[in-house]
Amino acid sequence: MNQGLTKDFSSLMEQGRKTGLKVKLWGEGTRTVSVSGIEHDSRKVKKGDLFYALEGENFDGHDFIDQALRRGASAVVGRQARGELPLGDEIEFPYAQVEEGRRGLSLFSHLFYRRPTERLFTVGVTGTNGKTTTVDLVGKVLAEKETGTLTTVGNPERVGEKKPVTTPEAPRIHRFAHRMLEEGKRNFVMEATSHGLAERRVEHVDFDCAVFTNLTRDHLDYHGDMESYGRAKLHLFELLPSSGWAVLNADDPFSARIREGSEAGTITYGLSSKADVRGRKVRQTDSGLLFSVEVGGETWQITTALRGKFNVYNCLAAFALGLARSLPPEEIVSRLSGAAPLSGRMEKFEVPGGPDVFIDFAHNPDALEKTSRELAAEYETIALVFGCGGESDRGKRPLMGAAAERNADYVFLTDDNPKSEDEKRILAEIAQGFSDKNNFETIPDRRAAIERALDRLGAEDCLLIAGKGHERYQVFSDRWVEYSDREFVKKIIAERKG
Repeated sequence: MNQGLTKDFSSLMEQGRKTGLKVKLWGEGTRTVSVSGIEHDSRKVKKGDLFYALEGENFDGHDFIDQALRRGASAVVGRQARGELPLGDEIEFPYAQVEEGRRGLSLFSHLFYRRPTERLFTVGVTGTNGKTTTVDLVGKVLAEKETGTLTTVGNPERVGEKKPVTTPEAPRIHRFAHRMLEEGKRNFVMEATSHGLAERRVEHVDFDCAVFTNLTRDHLDYHGDMESYGRAKLHLFELLPSSGWAVLNADDPFSARIREGSEAGTITYGLSSKADVRGRKVRQTDSGLLFSVEVGGETWQITTALRGKFNVYNCLAAFALGLARSLPPEEIVSRLSGAAPLSGRMEKFEVPGGPDVFIDFAHNPDALEKTSRELAAEYETIALVFGCGGESDRGKRPLMGAAAERNADYVFLTDDNPKSEDEKRILAEIAQGFSDKNNFETIPDRRAAIERALDRLGAEDCLLIAGKGHERYQVFSDRWVEYSDREFVKKIIAERKG
């Protein structure tokens, strides 16, 4: 996995010191030991790895140093002094104490993997909605064969993980970027989530461009309020150099705040006349979207299999980034025209004798509002199946209920990863957003809710299944159950085809 990389432990620590990080070495062998990788999860340590004892929300890596050593870690880094570690003094191992835990992990990952993002054209995409699709579109604009992407969907750093993270910890980001260099890639595009930014996972990623999609309510269980949530997003643009580019949504008020907080140049996109890259004459067709892009008096036409006005914004963001990269507009248009929906992102399925079914990841009020409204304008009758995740922002639940009632003819509330929360309470809190308590049915079993919705709809109607998109598990307090909206709908289609 590390492609033969090795680094002298003391030299790596010395490099950290030279950047201003406070490092103190403890134990025998710190001058002679080598490390062949960096790992923060003790369960995944391999022989020769440097184990970084990271202090997390639920666990403290210092408590797992012994496990990491048993698995073959050659050295350890942590914030605690050697005498404070939960190990006997008789156990000798090379240890470095650092003052800043997450910053240190980011820095050492950057250094160990030979500063890979400095040698790649690196783009970060942040915002509440649209990040995954925008990363995919930017990758297409920059040329897929030359570009590596880290997204919620199709992220090789997430394979095999039940609880994957969109923006992984720093070692995985820099390891992936290093691998992209070895494969001959020239560009690297990644999602930068508010969690990843707040926890400094991308602190030493050398971004050349950053894209802002929008800012609406989400993740307030973690950030507390919209101000803190917005500050986390803003940090991506604070990381940009003055020679970089900030690609901003001209139609979102938060873009003005980003302009103030970044030294980079700016290029804006949107549907308003003030945008540098402006979308016009948007039309939804049976096969996708048709719209014009206007820049400085010149106009180009784009036809794509993507659906929904929100995807016009995602295309415009990618177009603007292509211009920032000095790509010919005709080339950008050609590459965007080949775009198709990602797995679980407004993905359409046709049920024999039944409605058109769309599966989307919409899991916050703004995304659910826009997605359901777009479909309601296209179909005479629309049904909606959705729920809300447990252990997340409870305040958004009634807002999602209200959005569902505004746009759908039939609404079926169901489970969506309740985790350790009471499923009944989650559904009741969504129901608080309905003005008429007869406007929805509550069917906790997700399969049964989908089947019930299909029974209510005809061949000219539409069913939107929202919230889980590409996900392959349903998470309860005591178990993970393999489940996919996509696979369940495919099974229904196969059965009806007979």
